[in-house]
Amino acid sequence: AAFSEVVTNMGGKVIAKSSSKLGQQEACLIHSKDNQFNNAIIIKRLTKLYGCKLSKTIQPDSTADIAVVLGENFN
Repeated sequence: AAFSEVVTNMGGKVIAKSSSKLGQQEACLIHSKDNQFNNAIIIKRLTKLYGCKLSKTIQPDSTADIAVVLGENFN
């Protein structure tokens, strides 16, 4: 299944998908809009099931509450 379907099945709402020419070394990195989202159930599930790391950088101008970036090493 596509990763967006996995996120949807976990209760998330995928609002955008894109690709980048810049290589992301981290396999799965989660950026949040605000620290209040850092304890969200979906973040806990993604970190546990897929080994995603939570970025320490907050993105307050993001349209999404959380953004998941899949890197070159994502399986």
